[in-house]
Amino acid sequence: MAKGRTKKGGSDRDPGGFVALPWSVLDCPAYALLSHPARSLLMEIARQYVRDNNGRLLTSQAYLVKRGWRSSDVIRRAKHELIEAGFICEMVKGGRPKRASWYAITWQALDRLQGFDPGAAAAFERGAYRKTSPIKNAVLTPSHGASAASIAPSRGVERPPSTPSHGAIGASFGTPSTPSHGDHLEKPSVVVDSEASTEQQTPATPIEKQTDGIERMRDADLDPTRFNPLTGEYFPPTKPAPAHREAAEVSVAAAIRSMQSQAIGSSITH
Repeated sequence: MAKGRTKKGGSDRDPGGFVALPWSVLDCPAYALLSHPARSLLMEIARQYVRDNNGRLLTSQAYLVKRGWRSSDVIRRAKHELIEAGFICEMVKGGRPKRASWYAITWQALDRLQGFDPGAAAAFERGAYRKTSPIKNAVLTPSHGASAASIAPSRGVERPPSTPSHGAIGASFGTPSTPSHGDHLEKPSVVVDSEASTEQQTPATPIEKQTDGIERMRDADLDPTRFNPLTGEYFPPTKPAPAHREAAEVSVAAAIRSMQSQAIGSSITH
């Protein structure tokens, strides 16, 4: 007797029903493309088939929550995959408040049940899952051939410049904190500088101009031949010609002696 058949006095498997899932379903390209949630949902739908109810199988959350399904979004996506792949066909469109959708598996014949949506039985296609084309081997190399990946840019390896291409620039702080000619605390004042520069550029002269317009000399630099001690007047040299220098000096000396004599006589009279 073939293995799996009922023997006299026992069986080779545990008692109870089983899911009859043909190898043509498990080995087809469409099944290989299914996600894991879609494959699990297909087993839950196939579990409900009991010989005469193909077309009234459920995928509602109220039924599946007892089987451990918690996410309605996962159920919805998995159901959409099975319909697109041709494993199940919707026979009744569900709606609120308590109308669930009905489905049929396509590897079994459709049972003619009451309550199908108009045209649903005619849209059922036995073996629709076989229409999915087989999986082709993906091309692992580009059409132009395999080439080693470049680990450096086309222009070569280079270090980024530490300064911008136009050169480093200093920060601009507006008005400088010190004048361009230096700190005024490290240099003498403008008045001192002007006096010093005046002394350096202009040679010292014994003549000082007073407010009354009379030119006078410092005592240490006086020429006794050109100074009147009584009036304090100074007679500057007139730069005579060399031939008359001595005669001019004699006449100036005589004039000074005359003024001194007059001054002395005047003082005695008073």
